Amino acid sequence: MRSIVFILSIFFCFQSSLFASGAFKSVETKIIEADKKGALVENNPYVPVGSSGIVIRKFDDEHQTVIAKAIVESKSKEGIRIKFAMFDLLKQDALPAPNIMPEKGDTVILNYLYDRAFVIVPNEETFLEITSKYPEIDWIHPDILAAFLSKEYNPEPDREDFQNACKKNLSMLLFFVVKNSGYFVDCNSFKVLKNESVDKKEGKTILPFYSRIGDIESNIFNIAKSKIDNYDNYYIKLLEIK
Repeated sequence: MRSIVFILSIFFCFQSSLFASGAFKSVETKIIEADKKGALVENNPYVPVGSSGIVIRKFDDEHQTVIAKAIVESKSKEGIRIKFAMFDLLKQDALPAPNIMPEKGDTVILNYLYDRAFVIVPNEETFLEITSKYPEIDWIHPDILAAFLSKEYNPEPDREDFQNACKKNLSMLLFFVVKNSGYFVDCNSFKVLKNESVDKKEGKTILPFYSRIGDIESNIFNIAKSKIDNYDNYYIKLLEIK
């Protein structure tokens, strides 16, 4: 248990300097009431339904640790309802899980790790437009995800592929450009947090998204995956955009 507290406390302290920046303001609050299904925290206009974060237990003045993942399920006049999930961002098979249930008084940080994001766009022209439009975000180049997909012979990334990429790169935010809209998506819930009009630039569409890796091939051992025919249609379906 002491090893888990030590490792996660180092992680928390390292990341805390990042909370103030990004497209969404991070929010720190306390659990008002909790049960086995989730908890209630105070309302906040900066927290959309679908956003995620972490629950922190403070043991004493020097020791604190992340004990769970938090995902916003709903908002009402009573407050923000969150559900809990296992915190797996720093999964370590050699150590046991903390197995501590969140309770009243624990700290919750929402919009967590939202200052780093993957950008998913159809072409280089749009990539340059978006990354320059939001300079406050530390953009993770799509080459990183494309290289992994290429190694796995996977030309059709799904929800789990994007979520795994987020975990490996300490980011909980994705930005998809679909048609003439941009969609901020939480990696944990895979829910659209915010959408806005963007200037989608003309250029050669690269599938499954813009990268400098080149064409991603499939193989006979991955027959469930096929090449995407239409960029916009694929991501409309993946993100369940209406």
